[in-house]
Amino acid sequence: IHFPDVWLDYASWHTHGKGNGNEAAVSVLNRGREALPVAIVLHFTAADLEESSGNVNRAREIYEELISSPIQDSNGAEDDVEGNKDRNLSSELKTLAWVQYMRFVRRCDGLMAARKLFLRARKWTGLQWQAFVASARFEWANDGKDHIPRNIFELGLKSFLKIPGCVLEYASFLQGMVFLIEI
Repeated sequence: IHFPDVWLDYASWHTHGKGNGNEAAVSVLNRGREALPVAIVLHFTAADLEESSGNVNRAREIYEELISSPIQDSNGAEDDVEGNKDRNLSSELKTLAWVQYMRFVRRCDGLMAARKLFLRARKWTGLQWQAFVASARFEWANDGKDHIPRNIFELGLKSFLKIPGCVLEYASFLQGMVFLIEI
């Protein structure tokens, strides 16, 4: 079965329907993750289900597995020795995994732990600009002060100045700051 929707529907049936509950849903999602390792929605759903069941450490393990999985470069070459290109995540998907993991850590462990995870993510060479935007927005949502978010945006711009999406996100943030000053 090569369609993530089938796995998600089956897990949902166990959770919300007449199935055997969360444990059976987690089992289904784990089998789906093995069958379709690049379908990160299965990983995210499994982690969310574990978190909602109170298994925060197991959810953390799922995120750790996801961010430590091999990646596929932009030319389609893989970095694992087994040659499993179809089992590797792209840099964009891995960046999304880092962002979701930062959200999870912020919810479960607090802002300081999320900051440490962002520092760890920054060391990964394939990190995309979306992680900088997400981290800056987390900071902004935390206390509404603009100093730390601006620093994060400007740090991201050092590497991604030629990426229109990154520049537009920073411009949007600054525009929002001007709006708040005018009020």
